[in-house]
Amino acid sequence: MLSGWIISSCKKTDEGSYTNVFLAGGREWQLASQQVSLFHGDTLKRTDTLNRTCTQNQVFDFNNDGTCSYTNYSCITQTAQGTWQMTTQDSLLLRSNILVKDTSATGSSRPFAHAQIVNLGQNSLVLQAIITDTLRKTPVVVLRRRITRYAFIH
Repeated sequence: MLSGWIISSCKKTDEGSYTNVFLAGGREWQLASQQVSLFHGDTLKRTDTLNRTCTQNQVFDFNNDGTCSYTNYSCITQTAQGTWQMTTQDSLLLRSNILVKDTSATGSSRPFAHAQIVNLGQNSLVLQAIITDTLRKTPVVVLRRRITRYAFIH
């Protein structure tokens, strides 16, 4: 009986169960808030809530066949198409190749290329994307991190 308990306690969570919750309830996730935090090293420099005055619905739609679309990203009238997959190797991640127009200097980005799923429930989804670069190297290396959190609801 002890060996059976040990074997069953090491059982991995089925990735399909996450996917079922992810796609349940109509597959469409409407953006409720978008927050960006800027860190220099371990110090929080600034937190901004984006798109507070946007009147357009921003919707992330996932399909069973691995395709997805994002409507009105960054409050710009558009519908961007791409593919998605979910991985559970180190943590629960969403990977999507969707290319959206935005207000950055380049004019477009892939915000969900490597997004960590912070919360996934029947009615809520929180994604977190982290961009890290070097702020300065002397006298010590200071990393700058830009963390964007997307909160979606059904």
